[in-house]
Amino acid sequence: MEQQFADTHPDFAYSAAIIRYVNEKELEKRFRQLTPRVQKSVPGIAVSNHLQIFRSTQPGGLAPDFTLLSLTGDSIRLSDYKGKHVFLEFWGSWCGPCRMMSPKLIAFNHTLPSDSSIIMIGIACNEASKKNWKKAVEEDNLNWIQVLEENNQGKLSVSRQYAIDGYPTSLLIDPRGKIILRGHPEHILGKASALLGLSSK
Repeated sequence: MEQQFADTHPDFAYSAAIIRYVNEKELEKRFRQLTPRVQKSVPGIAVSNHLQIFRSTQPGGLAPDFTLLSLTGDSIRLSDYKGKHVFLEFWGSWCGPCRMMSPKLIAFNHTLPSDSSIIMIGIACNEASKKNWKKAVEEDNLNWIQVLEENNQGKLSVSRQYAIDGYPTSLLIDPRGKIILRGHPEHILGKASALLGLSSK
């Protein structure tokens, strides 16, 4: 019903707020249907900013740098891994589909070379507590780098820097810091393995 309202009321700022929660391809289309006045409203600008970030973090774009604390308390900075391939996994302990992907991610991790030329980082988002996050990591045996996104007021969260709306979402970043794959891990793990020349062990 709300999406129908947005379709029939393109001159209402509320319509911009409604369409924010559809997928990005649909969002592009619906945003163009809004009147110029609504596109320039506060919710319209929020949608425009989100789309701009989403476009810039597609394959070919540069991966935004970030620094987050790991499970062991270490400071993990993405740019410290320049010169290596990096596989990012945005997930959450609360996310059923994320937890269901754990066995496939573990299998992928087992194929990575021992020379650390390919780094895997799990980014836990929207966690209610560190305890829940740590418990999920232990239960699922996620033995690659695990970091926790912390939403600092006034600062764009890492998931927002990457325009992550759905979980899980994975990205493969090349040694220059460019994104070369983005999508649900179910869809890109095979492509990542092929690009990286990995074989099952």
